Amino acid sequence: MYMHDGKISNQEFKDAVKKTCVGKKYEEFPQAMRAFIESNFKLLDIDNDGIVGIKEYRYNCITRVAIDDVAPIDKAFETLLNDDDKKRGGLSLDRYKELYGQFLGNTADNHSAVNLFGPL
Repeated sequence: MYMHDGKISNQEFKDAVKKTCVGKKYEEFPQAMRAFIESNFKLLDIDNDGIVGIKEYRYNCITRVAIDDVAPIDKAFETLLNDDDKKRGGLSLDRYKELYGQFLGNTADNHSAVNLFGPL
C-alpha cells in the first residue's frame, strides 16, 4: 500500500477507497473511514446544531472553489434534500452518512449524493 517514501499516494488512496467502499453500504465501510466522515460532518456543522444547512454548505463549497454565483451551489444542495431534510432545514449526521455512503459506494453518476461536495 505504501510507496517507499512511507506516504500514501493519491492513486493508492483512491484504490483503497474503491476496494473498501465501492458497492458497500455506509455500515460496511472501515471504521477509520466512518470516523473520518463523522469528523467531516462536525467540521461542516459550523454552528454545532447537528444540521448542515444551506449557509454551511455554501461556505464549505466556496472555501474550496472560487465561484461568482451561489445559485448552482444552492441548486446542488437542494438535490441532496429529501422531504425530512427540508422539514429539518438541512442534513443531519445520519442523512450525511447515508449520502456519503452513496457518494463512495455508488458507481452511477445519477444519484443525488454526487452533489455532496458541491455542484459538478
